[in-house]
Amino acid sequence: MCMGDGVVALFRDRRLLGAALGHFLQDTWLGVVPVMMAASSSRMGLSNAQTALGYLFYESVAGLSQPLFGHLTERFGSRRLGVGGVMWTSLMVGLAGWAPSLPLLILLVTLGGLGAGAFHPQGAANASFAGGESRQATSASIFFLGGTLGQAVFGAAVAGLTINSLGTEGVLLLTLAVWVLAWVIVRPSIPVEAPTRVKSAAARRLNAPLATISGFSMLLLLLAVATRAGSRSAFVNFVPKMWDDLGRSPAEYGFALSIFLFGSAFGGVAGSYLADRVGRKRVLLLTIGLTIPAMLWFLHAEGFWALLAMAIAGMVAGPAHALLVVTVQELMPTRAAFASGLTLGFTFVSGSACLWLAGLAADVWGLQNVLIGSTLALGVAVVSILIAIPSDKPGAASCRAAFGADE
Repeated sequence: MCMGDGVVALFRDRRLLGAALGHFLQDTWLGVVPVMMAASSSRMGLSNAQTALGYLFYESVAGLSQPLFGHLTERFGSRRLGVGGVMWTSLMVGLAGWAPSLPLLILLVTLGGLGAGAFHPQGAANASFAGGESRQATSASIFFLGGTLGQAVFGAAVAGLTINSLGTEGVLLLTLAVWVLAWVIVRPSIPVEAPTRVKSAAARRLNAPLATISGFSMLLLLLAVATRAGSRSAFVNFVPKMWDDLGRSPAEYGFALSIFLFGSAFGGVAGSYLADRVGRKRVLLLTIGLTIPAMLWFLHAEGFWALLAMAIAGMVAGPAHALLVVTVQELMPTRAAFASGLTLGFTFVSGSACLWLAGLAADVWGLQNVLIGSTLALGVAVVSILIAIPSDKPGAASCRAAFGADE
């Protein structure tokens, strides 16, 4: 009863719903870009490294701009940057589907990254604020649930079917749909003011181990963020390319990618809820460790077993993103938007840089071999988290402490 009441209360929070729905629309384009680039590779005769360029520049611009947009959110509020970011990205990526050449395609996708940079800091900060001091991981995971579902539904599955039927030019239809939804539904739900919170004395005692984290441990934490982001980016972007090389259609690899993303979305919420109960470090180590065999299974499986492996890989890969973001937010509790922008920005940049390097390596050693290597690299994240994050085994908490009214 306690668990159900608390989760339902979170889903009723207007601020959290606005952030999650906006994230659904914004991260639609994270799913569209790899499918569109894979389809364009056949039309334009692109190499693996060239195919990775679109995602590289989109993610790099989004990542590098996020600390700045986090600062601007704290000065000018959430709504303008949240809604404006969604609409800007939608326009740029929609127009990219009509690009007749690789340079123009890359330019438009790159400009679209500015919208992602504007949206994410305010969204992640609003989501954390909505969860209060005892439900940050769960509420953050609901925010990321929205984004991952956007990738899976509109971005991968619907975009794959649209491109399969209408070509990359059909992506502009998604732009029109996202614009209407952003203005009519998301805009009224995003608060004008920027979120901020000063932690209570009880919360500071609960998170005391994080307050004493060393500079070396912080570097290890960022290494874990980078390794996880790079491995996931290579997997999400190059699985469609690998299947395209095997003669599969955009609808087929769009569906396969959507299965991974659906698993990631719901696994993220379940894992984050568990982390609020038993500790983040335990859940991070378990889920990232299980991601390695699940991804390797997919890379060697066929037919139904490949799709099952995709679903399992998504579920166990899901929780890490939200848990790492919330961990860094707790180090900067009064500057949630800036902390969100810093962490997400580093995630975006490291993921896109690793993707580009993976593309170069794949042109030499083959996509499957590189994907195996990027999956095994998750072992670095496991070791880094084991060393960097102090033991966070929570004490006994009452139902009221876990789900009390602290908005």
